[in-house]
Amino acid sequence: MAFTRGVVGVEALSGASRLRIVDCDFRRCFGDAIRATNSRDVNIIDTAILSNEGRGVFLDGVNGFFIGNSRANNNGGTGFELFSDNGFVVDSMANNNLAGAGFFVIGSNSGFVDNLAQNNTGNGFLFVSSEGVGFTGNKSKGNSSFGMLGYEVNDCFLAENRIEQNDAVGLILDSSDRNSIQFNTIINNSGVGAFFSSTTDDNSATGNIYRGNAFSLGLIDEGDNFTDE
Repeated sequence: MAFTRGVVGVEALSGASRLRIVDCDFRRCFGDAIRATNSRDVNIIDTAILSNEGRGVFLDGVNGFFIGNSRANNNGGTGFELFSDNGFVVDSMANNNLAGAGFFVIGSNSGFVDNLAQNNTGNGFLFVSSEGVGFTGNKSKGNSSFGMLGYEVNDCFLAENRIEQNDAVGLILDSSDRNSIQFNTIINNSGVGAFFSSTTDDNSATGNIYRGNAFSLGLIDEGDNFTDE
């Protein structure tokens, strides 16, 4: 099913449940392509979200969501803006979006596996005020700012991700505690590989590869953390 030239492609308002979007095509909407607010059980599968003037996907206050094998590319806003809890995003991509990030996440108890954020204006992945997030096997490449920025992110797990060729620092954690960063490849970024600010505490970084980043620096740790460099 194709949706074109709408103000919003599809919208679920407060109290909606079991929104299921499968094998759809959203193009050139004048606002957001997919938007759900204070809803539950949102599923977006095998869907193309391309060249819309607003955000590709905006979930705000959604409890329970699944996004799989979908792409949000060339949109005027963020590719996936997920201000929601208890979700899972797999095998999806956000490329060449123009406002802030490929993936912008505020939420808890969610998983991100094997996703790609590439050539976005801003960050590849932006996580804010999030807890209990698992982030595994994802790739952030060629974004105009940071590969991944976490602010007030706690008790999260980042493993086997690849962060490369971004135009600033590869990975930044700020005001974030008790996160585990393991076996990631952080290479060829225009800033240092990874930076933990002075307000970080009890983060653990082990087994990561830092190569070819600015000044040949891997990890700069200004906080109170357990690090492998």
